[in-house]
Amino acid sequence: LRSTVDDSEPATFDFYIGPSGSDSNDGLTTGTPWALTALNDSAKRALYRGKRVGFLDGTYDVSGVTTKTGGQSSLFEAQGGTDVNNPTVLEAVNHRQWVIQANNGASYPHIDCPILGDFESAFGYLHIIGLKLTGGGCKGLFLGKITTPRAPGYLVTDCEFTGFDCRGVPGGGNYSCVELHHITQHTVRDNYLHDNIGHTLNSSDHWAGIQNFNVTDGLYEFNTLTQSGGIYGKNDGIHGNTLRYNYIDVGTMGPSSFGGLQDWAGSSETGNTTYIHNNICLGAYLNDFRKSDGGGGWYSNLEMYNNLFSAISSSGSSYGLMMRAGAGKVKIFNNIIMEAGTGDHCYVALNVDAPGVLDYNLYY
Repeated sequence: LRSTVDDSEPATFDFYIGPSGSDSNDGLTTGTPWALTALNDSAKRALYRGKRVGFLDGTYDVSGVTTKTGGQSSLFEAQGGTDVNNPTVLEAVNHRQWVIQANNGASYPHIDCPILGDFESAFGYLHIIGLKLTGGGCKGLFLGKITTPRAPGYLVTDCEFTGFDCRGVPGGGNYSCVELHHITQHTVRDNYLHDNIGHTLNSSDHWAGIQNFNVTDGLYEFNTLTQSGGIYGKNDGIHGNTLRYNYIDVGTMGPSSFGGLQDWAGSSETGNTTYIHNNICLGAYLNDFRKSDGGGGWYSNLEMYNNLFSAISSSGSSYGLMMRAGAGKVKIFNNIIMEAGTGDHCYVALNVDAPGVLDYNLYY
């Protein structure tokens, strides 16, 4: 899937980074680029904040970089911009020819070390465009922070994430190609995630292609995920997001337990509406929209329509359309919901306090 939205900006950059660059260069031309480590340099952060940084073609091998420990502290931390009109833009000069090669899934000493993310004291207004990130372990791109308030102004577009393998990472963490944490007013568009392996080969234990914690007012569209885990919403505070025109196929990842769109469970806030429409989801354990903490149900408002959900499950597993609605208004219409196997399936339950509309859906 590809969007018709044009996110292109003038092909000029304020600074350049190259695979053979040096931090002793001025970074002002393609002939004098900085190295990738410039993202971590405090003096250079002051220069590139709110500017456009162009990444030259080539492979940026970070497999030998010492992994940090604790606190979701990334190997490379870029400083975001100052406001919506002045974001920091990290963009490939030629899209997807900016390739960051990690350590091919070798065991990290800490489960929460992403490869590329925010500078810890400057969040928001950061655009990542045209990156190819390959060979990651537990986390690839990590944006936002783990506490409120939510940071605004992120864009991730036209990126590719492949070759992740977190089987060597200790269990108990949350693994993902892309993780968005406590952010708002963001867009994730036109990304391709494929051929990635979770905690174990046939288990989705804490594994996702795109994983979201406490995110609001976001747009997720025209993303393609094949053998990569799905798009997950985690924890309370998920509301007001739009997921549309995504293609997700997790059917080859294992006979059960993989999610396509899962745990977009809403929150106690009912002022916003979440829209999920025109998505194709193929695979197992699809669409569990119950609160991810195991209690209650969907509290914020939901409209879900024009989707194809196709689930394949082993005996005794839950799959299909799973939902328990709380106080929010729920509208589910014009969906095709296919399932095969045994166990709980195509299960929808609405609280008496939740006005609901379920109409023109095809189940088989």
